[in-house]
Amino acid sequence: VAGKMCQASAPVSTHLNCAVAAAAAVGVREITITLGATNAVTADQYAEGTIHVNDVDGEGQTYRIKSHPAAAAAASLVVTLYDDLVTALTTSSEATLTKNPYDAVIVAPTALTAQVVGVPLIPVTIAYYCWLQKRGVCALLTQGVVVIGQPVGLGGTADGACGPVAADTTA
Repeated sequence: VAGKMCQASAPVSTHLNCAVAAAAAVGVREITITLGATNAVTADQYAEGTIHVNDVDGEGQTYRIKSHPAAAAAASLVVTLYDDLVTALTTSSEATLTKNPYDAVIVAPTALTAQVVGVPLIPVTIAYYCWLQKRGVCALLTQGVVVIGQPVGLGGTADGACGPVAADTTA
């Protein structure tokens, strides 16, 4: 909807903290993980997104995903990366799949489920490409008293609305 803040797709809970299924040496461009028990992956669902190594060996590393095949829930998934691994992974490592934040955006609900990514300036048909404004002056649904020159953030009772930012701690 034009003028409403949008967010990235919500993360899939069973694609977080996945066990690394096979050790991977420095310099390789593939990571094999075991998906959680309830959600399958379609081919390239996470292409152009990222895989974060978030436990044990390789912890703190983030890699951009080039491609991957489809995989059933609880199955192994081989993720092909754009860049070489810089730290070896072991079967004690864990990794999280994150979709490209600009793929399949939705109007931001009042209770966010993912990061805010921008505002479309025209109505956008579902499954179409669009341009999202990330900063600067634009028309935006507001709620509350917005003061010219003051920052705004997600707020209000309507999905996609913004409101005044009251403190540094306001999201």
